[in-house]
Amino acid sequence: RTRCNKDRTMVTNDTLPPPEKVVPYETVDGANGGALYLYGNSDAPNIAVCCAGYPDDHSIFQSFASRLAKEGDCLVGVMCLPGFDDREEKPWTTHKHDGYIFDDMVISVRGAVKALRAASTHDDSKITGIFHDWGVVPGSLWVNRVLEEAESPELQPDKMIYFDVLLPPHKVMKNDIPDAPKRTPARTVVEIFYKIVLAISFLLQQYVSKILGVIFYSLGAVAIYILRLNPLYDVDNKVLRAHQKPLNRTIYMAYPYWFLVKSVLNGTLWAYEMSLHKDLKKTPLLYIYGGNKRTHFHENESVALLEREEREGRSDSKVICLEDDGHFFYVTNEDACLDAVASFMKN
Repeated sequence: RTRCNKDRTMVTNDTLPPPEKVVPYETVDGANGGALYLYGNSDAPNIAVCCAGYPDDHSIFQSFASRLAKEGDCLVGVMCLPGFDDREEKPWTTHKHDGYIFDDMVISVRGAVKALRAASTHDDSKITGIFHDWGVVPGSLWVNRVLEEAESPELQPDKMIYFDVLLPPHKVMKNDIPDAPKRTPARTVVEIFYKIVLAISFLLQQYVSKILGVIFYSLGAVAIYILRLNPLYDVDNKVLRAHQKPLNRTIYMAYPYWFLVKSVLNGTLWAYEMSLHKDLKKTPLLYIYGGNKRTHFHENESVALLEREEREGRSDSKVICLEDDGHFFYVTNEDACLDAVASFMKN
């Protein structure tokens, strides 16, 4: 485990705070397909579900979740994307060979939230969803869908928090989007190149040859380094190295990139409601991102929209940029991130 202490020096500790309880939740693999790591008091007035993205399982969020539970008077459940965990009772090699489609990911989020709600003994606890990286995609799909379901009000989030990834504005907002900087060609190349490398690596490993998958992944990594196309700088690369996994597992965990590329090519991506939710007043959104990266993983229009929400007092939504931090700011600058999250949840 790697994180920064209060003077922002990097420290490494192999001991993660163990979950106080582990409860199963439903996924497409069955009623007990996922494991939710719980931290905090079951009678806390706030509950939060945390989900990271590529290439992370529960461990990346455990330190943050443990502290949020203690310092924010919160019951926190840590989940991970389907296929990303590697537990004794469910090794990563037992996950679906083809990976999991976007709808499968949403089912996992829904199952985790149900399990978290069931674990809470507070009569009126408020739900916050906290999603990072690829976790933002099923998190956004989930909140868009569940807010439309009048029959499940107890599962509707009260607030949402996204870390370093932000999808486009909802379609109902398309005629009221403030001006924002356009994406530059250089940013586009950086954003696309590594995605294609990961998508093809997964395709080769799973359907052609494990050796070819590893070779292509390795050559792609070299090309990204030489061409300076890595979207992350060393502050984040240190975190990735600290949480490094076996190469075949890392490539398998790239299945979202394959489904992303495939969905773009066959035209099915646009059928998904991959956007912000439409009512930011009812369900405020906090977006935190790191400024120290080669590119950003957010839509500029959405950032401008949230900044206007805060500036004009339209809702409690807001944007926070941690200028000196990168993609994994909740690991490398845990204190600042915790302060922002706890304050947003309480207000």
